[in-house]
Amino acid sequence: MDMKTFKFIDIIISIALIILFTVITIISPEKFFIGYFVVGGWQLISMSVHLVKKYFIARGTARFIYHRMTAWILGIAAVLGVVTLINIEIVGGVILCGLFLLLFAAPVMAVCYTVICYNEYVFLKKRAMMQLR
Repeated sequence: MDMKTFKFIDIIISIALIILFTVITIISPEKFFIGYFVVGGWQLISMSVHLVKKYFIARGTARFIYHRMTAWILGIAAVLGVVTLINIEIVGGVILCGLFLLLFAAPVMAVCYTVICYNEYVFLKKRAMMQLR
């Protein structure tokens, strides 16, 4: 599968999952976490494909910045989670506040990631059109 096809499928799946789980969350708020992990999981798979295939990961690109930011956020979330499990009494309020903020940052990040994918797809389409000339 070429990258343009993958990007198109990736965008469609991301948009569909975001819309689907937004509707599901509105109807049944307790299912928010399911969407959180499904959408995030899909986007981690997509990010992994880009890393393995070395697509759009050059320094300074939106994807490079997004990948770095995501790695930092996942690292911070993991540390906060472990520290919370070990000793919630000492800094529990600060840690839970951080985890709470990460909880609401994820949907914004999902939309940002989809926009990055869309921009890359548009770039690939334009490049293909330029090569036809």
